[in-house]
Amino acid sequence: MVGLLIIILISFLTISLGVVVFVNNFKSYLSRIFLMMTFWIAIWQLSNFFENGNFNSSISSILLRIDFASAIMGYCMLILFCFNFPQSSKKTPRYLKLILYSSSIILALLSFTDLIIKNINFSEGIISFQNGSLWPIYAGVILIFFISGFGNLIYKLFRLKGIERIQIIYVLIGCSISAGIALIINLFLSDVLSLEFLRIGIYGMMFFIFFTAYAIIRHQLMNIKVITSEVLSILLVGSSLIGIFTFNSATNSTTQFAIKVFIFLFSLVLAVLLVRSVLLEVKSRKQIEKLATDLKTKNVHLEKLLQMRTEFLDIASHQLKTPISVIRGTISMFEEGSMEKLPEVERKKFFHNIAVKADKLNAIISDILRASEMDTDEFKIDSKTSHPEQIEDIIKSVSEQLLGQANAKNVQMTIEAPKQKLPKVMTSGEFLEQAIYNLVDNAIKYTQKGFVKISLSQEAKNIIIKIQDSGIGIPANDQKKMFDKFARATNAVNMYADGSGLGLFIVKKIIEAHKGGQVSVQSEEGKGTTFTISLPAILSKDKILKTTPVR
Repeated sequence: MVGLLIIILISFLTISLGVVVFVNNFKSYLSRIFLMMTFWIAIWQLSNFFENGNFNSSISSILLRIDFASAIMGYCMLILFCFNFPQSSKKTPRYLKLILYSSSIILALLSFTDLIIKNINFSEGIISFQNGSLWPIYAGVILIFFISGFGNLIYKLFRLKGIERIQIIYVLIGCSISAGIALIINLFLSDVLSLEFLRIGIYGMMFFIFFTAYAIIRHQLMNIKVITSEVLSILLVGSSLIGIFTFNSATNSTTQFAIKVFIFLFSLVLAVLLVRSVLLEVKSRKQIEKLATDLKTKNVHLEKLLQMRTEFLDIASHQLKTPISVIRGTISMFEEGSMEKLPEVERKKFFHNIAVKADKLNAIISDILRASEMDTDEFKIDSKTSHPEQIEDIIKSVSEQLLGQANAKNVQMTIEAPKQKLPKVMTSGEFLEQAIYNLVDNAIKYTQKGFVKISLSQEAKNIIIKIQDSGIGIPANDQKKMFDKFARATNAVNMYADGSGLGLFIVKKIIEAHKGGQVSVQSEEGKGTTFTISLPAILSKDKILKTTPVR
């Protein structure tokens, strides 16, 4: 009687876990396969148990054949499950499904003939049989299904990472426990234990089903309260159902049977209401969590806007205010008539000063607008926004624009490049020229005397651009923040008060917007600075160009 209660409960739990997984995600092919697998395993468990019951030989024979048929169908579902678990990137090919289904159905049908098992006998509560002519094929197919299925899982175990890898570990643990119990009980202890204990191998299959169901539910990120309520509901309904199965008309009245049926129906309704209420609670919680996430995202965006506002006010109160004050002061002198009393040469100096400050004001505003444009996740330089460019042409354009500025400060500007042309780079010429212009302009600006050298070379698959100067250098404490927005070195502020602090920020954004692009700085205060840009080159498929800088 105890064995009967256990097998009914285990079979009920097996199919119930399949239903739970299916209901939680009925659109999933994996959930449908798991449901079918649990169905056939439950049929196998029941038939395997009852085939050794106190029935006549014909019923035991049918149950034995159902045992073999359900086993091959269960293994068919198992291999399909393993191929699609945890989430297959490609659907199982139709031809493979056709082979699996057709071979399994044929062998299942043949289980009801003498080709798989024959000469079935039943004596002293034990059923026995002989292998048919197709038994090796039947056993071989099951072995192939098992090895292929779990071999596929082990293969995925070493390829996948994160939650999917953990899911596979759960399934393999469950399988190992179930297989271990079956091997120990049915292989090593079959001659020692009684029939009741030998059936523990059937019960052990529950570990595989439970671990697998948990792995699937975990993948769907189900709340633990849902799992708990579903398991409790299954136990509640299962225990009441066992009461109906174990009803004995000889010792119990019809009223008692009606009470057991009522208890079963009541527990079923109660279980449905319990799971439904928990699912509604989880759904509400997810909606609240989603709302909280949306609010958090909007809050981060708002904080970013407030930070941009603060940064803009800071630059407006310093960098913008200085040139505007000079321009307004000069205009006031015109209004008061003071400018007319000055010599022509002095007046031209004031006019030139206004023009310089206006240009500076325009440059700061351009930097602010460009920095705002680049300070987004959408800013990228890819195949849609770029084309092959010869880096030497960009360097030549920058040097021609800044040569006059370098000569005015008596700073020697030189370019070192290979004799043979370098490979082209995939870039937007406008943006890359802006980045290099900013670096060379800074090099000239913060070099009181000495040199500015631009060197080009190729290292493996990258084009290297170095801008070196003999200027004031960058203090060690300031170097880490030099590419931040509005960051300026302390000695640079003392030397040149009108800087926007956005030039290097723009450089970094432009270079890193190139896939694989990098920019770095090396500097020593008082001795100079070197900025290094690395950009991926467009290389020929058959060879890499080798070049040597000209000294």
